Amino acid sequence: MASSLRASPQGLKTVDQARIRKGWDRQSAAWANAAKASVATLKRFWQKKYIQAQFFLDICAAVGVDWQEIVDSFANEDWDEAPDVPVFYGRTEELATLQQWIVQDRCRVVALLGMGGIGKTALAVRCVEQIKGEFEYFVWRSLTTSHWASTLRHPPSASDLLASLLFFFHQEQDNQATLSKLVDYLRQHRCLVVLDDLDAILDSAGEEYEGYREIIKRLGEERDLPSCLILTSQQKPKEIVLLEGKKLPVRSFLLSGLGEAAHEILNEAELTYKPQQGLELIQMYRGNPLALKIVSQTIKDLFGGSVVEFLRYNTIVLGDIFRDILDLQFQRLSELEKKVMHALVIYQQPIALQQLKEKISSTVSTSEIIEALDSLSRRSLIEISKEQSNVVYTLQPVVMKYVRRVYSQAL
Repeated sequence: MASSLRASPQGLKTVDQARIRKGWDRQSAAWANAAKASVATLKRFWQKKYIQAQFFLDICAAVGVDWQEIVDSFANEDWDEAPDVPVFYGRTEELATLQQWIVQDRCRVVALLGMGGIGKTALAVRCVEQIKGEFEYFVWRSLTTSHWASTLRHPPSASDLLASLLFFFHQEQDNQATLSKLVDYLRQHRCLVVLDDLDAILDSAGEEYEGYREIIKRLGEERDLPSCLILTSQQKPKEIVLLEGKKLPVRSFLLSGLGEAAHEILNEAELTYKPQQGLELIQMYRGNPLALKIVSQTIKDLFGGSVVEFLRYNTIVLGDIFRDILDLQFQRLSELEKKVMHALVIYQQPIALQQLKEKISSTVSTSEIIEALDSLSRRSLIEISKEQSNVVYTLQPVVMKYVRRVYSQAL
């Protein structure tokens, strides 16, 4: 059984008759309670959308019908716990680029990269919705938040992932799931596989999690593979660094903040502002959709919706959700990487490599600092720019505010 199921048109007719006998509406709270599901899940069931398999079984059982007579047996899609994205901001060029890479250029591996809250998962969802018709099969796996992952006692290992994917493709349990078996299937069929939120796996220790790196490497190197693997991550996997290229079948896309489309977030919150004030607020948060949603709600609740009133205080609001994202990223850093970020906060202005080395320690080599900067860059935590002939480094305002708070609390 796939981790997500949907009803067939004939199955919905059978369920409709059964729920009428029960005296329930299609979105009855009593029905949802009986199935231990939400009304929103029940709504998705009636929309013939994929829902968690257990919810599907319980919804059918609550009205006394056999789920196997209701399910759409042609299960060529498995959305797992991919979020519904009813509102999507801009990203027209990004979507066009991804479609070109995946459909026309037939890339084997595509990595969507960017800091937390930037919209990687939402972009992946919208991209898949547009191109999945080009593939025989599509499967989404959320590596940290899905029902599939949460049923395990540990983060899903590569073996767990292989077993899950082969189970979906073959619709039967494979007790000897191997990467070679998966590659054989992906070579015989044009499949689209999404691995969402790869970060926790990449930072995990142990041979089991090295298997993910082997999956990326194998699919990236496999000759004439018609399938595609999409990854979302805050950091660029080393295998992508080694295999990618503008004309190669392995590519990465670093997602930046929203441009003009960010105004839609401010307008949805019914904020009042002049064009320049809106641009200032958007630039302050570097167009990060999640950060802008958080600060927009704060402005609406505490400043009467006035952007200019908020800007008058020259401060940055993080919010618990965004702070949690940064907490997780910061915890994954090495001690030297944390020192580099702290030095950038102390200096406040963009700083060159030599100045940065002087700020940290004379005992730390230049090569070590370069490696730390490279790691921070791959995690989208620093900004790199040019001032005259010098390359300089700094932090986004939101990240700078976070790091400053971390070290002030440690004092």
